[in-house]
Amino acid sequence: MEIMISEDYTAYPDSDLLGYKGETNVRIIEVDQPEVEGADTYRLRFEYRNAVYDVPIVDGKVIITASLLCEVGQIKCQWIATKADGDNYTLVAKSQIFELKIGDSISDDVAPIPPYELSKSTADKVLEAESNALEYAKQTEKYKYEAMSFKDVAKQQAGIAKTATAQAQAYAEISKSAAQTATQKADELTALLDSLNSALETRLNGGAVDG
Repeated sequence: MEIMISEDYTAYPDSDLLGYKGETNVRIIEVDQPEVEGADTYRLRFEYRNAVYDVPIVDGKVIITASLLCEVGQIKCQWIATKADGDNYTLVAKSQIFELKIGDSISDDVAPIPPYELSKSTADKVLEAESNALEYAKQTEKYKYEAMSFKDVAKQQAGIAKTATAQAQAYAEISKSAAQTATQKADELTALLDSLNSALETRLNGGAVDG
């Protein structure tokens, strides 16, 4: 990133991205600035929600440390020229305030990669579970076919029972008809015997009168 400071102390950053949260010493801001009369140090002032940092410009550069990338969002920045005054410094010149942004990043709280033994154990468990699932599927298919076979047998037995019932009903009808026929024949035979007995009795009685 480069910031150019004009002769009238106007700042022109070539980008608004300061960096990403958590980065450390991976970005450098190069500052092209004029010499300001009465100033012996130059700084970039960064204003955050709860803090303000003045970072010295050394050899025209500012290294972006993790402390400057401490929050995500927009921050304010300003170029300033100062003069040392004991342990303090006096402001000599400054640019307009311009905004920079800090991008988000994935948290550093990352779980470690599991060791080979754990990965192998997990893989074995997965393969075992897959094998068991396949075996259960085969058994389920077997039980399915057995159930279908039992269903067919039950259906066949139901058909046999139905046929036997029909046959029993037919035999009952035949027996009933035979019983009726036998009764009828017995009645006819009884009537014939009665007729013969009557004829014989009449003849015997007639024979006695003739003598």
